[in-house]
This record gives sequence, C-alpha cells and structure tokens, in this order.
Amino acid sequence: MSHFTVMVIGNDPEKQLAPYQENNMGNCPKEYLKFNDVEAEHRESYSTDETTVFVSPEGKLFSKYNDQFRVAGGLLEGSKYMCPKGWTEKEVPVSVLYPTFEQYMSDYCGNERNEDGTYGYWENPNAKWDWYLLGGRWTGFFKLKKGAKGIVGDTGIMTPTAKPGYVDQARLRDIDTQGMRVEAKQDAINKYNRIASFFGGEIPTLEFKWKDLLADETKTIDEKRFIYHDQIAIKRLNEIRNSDKLAFRELAFLNLDDFQISLEEYADKAANEAMTPFSVLKDGKWSERGEMGWWGIVSNERDRGDWDEEFNKLIDSLPEDTLISIYDCHI
Repeated sequence: MSHFTVMVIGNDPEKQLAPYQENNMGNCPKEYLKFNDVEAEHRESYSTDETTVFVSPEGKLFSKYNDQFRVAGGLLEGSKYMCPKGWTEKEVPVSVLYPTFEQYMSDYCGNERNEDGTYGYWENPNAKWDWYLLGGRWTGFFKLKKGAKGIVGDTGIMTPTAKPGYVDQARLRDIDTQGMRVEAKQDAINKYNRIASFFGGEIPTLEFKWKDLLADETKTIDEKRFIYHDQIAIKRLNEIRNSDKLAFRELAFLNLDDFQISLEEYADKAANEAMTPFSVLKDGKWSERGEMGWWGIVSNERDRGDWDEEFNKLIDSLPEDTLISIYDCHI
C-alpha cells in the first residue's frame, strides 16, 4: 500500500516497466512468472490444521469466513464475521470442512494446479509494482526549459494539476535540470529560515537524534522514546506547535532531526535531491534506494547521499535526446 517514484530512462517506458509487474490480479504476462510448488507443505497442514466454523441449528458446517457472515465495520475498522443467533462456533480439523485435499487447496488455500498437476501459485520474482500512472501524485515533476514541450500524465487522487511549464515526460534536452536544482535549493533556504523563525532565528540542537537512538541496542524502545522527547529542543517544539493554529499547521509533521545541519548544508542537500526518484529503470534494469514495502516502509535502504550522487552523475551523463519519464508506482 505504498506509492513511490520510478524514473524510466529511455524509449518505451511502459515496455520497460512490464517485466516488474506483480501478479496480484492474476494478469501478469506468463513470461515473467515462476511457479511456486506448495503442495508438500499443504499436505501436512491438511492433516494437522484446524479452522473455525459456524454450525447451523441443523448441524451443517460453514466456514466462519463465508461472505454470508460478513458484517461491515465502522469508519476506522474492517469487516467482521458474526455468528448468527441460534448458531454455534467451534474449531474443527480442516479435513472435516473440506473432505478432499483438492477442495482444501482450491477453496481454502486459493491455490491452483500447474500443467503437471502440482498445486501452487504463480508469482513474478522480480515484482516491483502492481499499478502505475505517468505523473500521478508527482505530476508536473519536470520543469521545462523556455519554449520546450513535454507530456503531462494523469493526476493522482487529490493531486493538483501540473503547473504550466511542468511535465511528466520529456527529452533531457528540454528539461531544465539546473533550474530544478536552483528552485529546490531556494525552497529549502526559505523553509530552513521559516523553521528557524519559530525558534527565535536559530534552530535548536538535539543531543540525541532518533535514528541514533534506534540503533542503540542497550535501551528499550520506551527508554529511547523518553530520552528523545525529554530533550529541551523537542519540548520547545511541542510548546510552539501548540501555541497557535499557524504554528501547528506548519510544524505538525516537522522532524527536527532533518534540520541538525547548517543552512548551506540543508540547501545543498535539497538541490542534490531535486530530481532524485526512489527508483530508476534504465535499459530494462531496475535500481532503487531501498526495498519498498507496505505503508511506505523501506528496508535495506542505501545511504541517501550516495544514492543522490550516483543518480545525478547518471542524469548529467545521458545523451541530450534521452526520453525521461516519471511514474507514480504502487506496491
């Protein structure tokens, strides 16, 4: 359930994306799929596992998770499965509810047979996305040079349309890469100074950054939270946040750790990150800053500075007629 940017470098961007489709909807081309044999492990579970059933007054068994028992949940909760009045709930061996192994595999496990008759499922071992859109939440990503043209994709949900002069796909010669870096740098300077103004003109220093505390294996998570939030700078930030509505709007999601560098360093960092996507796809090869998981959680993340440096070297080395596209991908 995460959205992230993928910059596709070169022609036929969607053809380049195709080999990385997840098979969650069952429509990934067979050429990218690998069959996973799970028959042996499920034969064991078929003989040992139990499942919850609802028993009718006549003694007939139904899976608890049959759609007829589903009840919609509230605004912030999912659906529930309710046992009807007069019925009973109990645990039974799965072999009781599914008399044959074939029924168990198809109806309970949701697996299918391959051409050899073996049960399992098809997946793309190289899967990176299950949905994409040119532009999407990042529509208007590229700034065009004066008089240049490009293509604007579609907007994401609640995403404003691209500003005039900004597109989602263009030739490198038409993209104002330097202008994007300059804009990002100036925006960063303005933001840094604005944040500093809330603290009387100078951003306070943290004795402990959250990232460093997390890496400390000698303390519990509660001890780490206490140490972090007990710092004078964090207490001051919370006081300012709660002082008025304007401060709360601007500081509600502020991570003070990001500002533990000088104004110049912060501005240069923003310039280096101006065009950097989460992933790059070039010549059919996928590169990424880390492994994107659900809810925006990234694992095995590379150093951001190293990733930015490598990416900028790549962009600056490309031929001027190279097609560059930005995609909003979902996994």
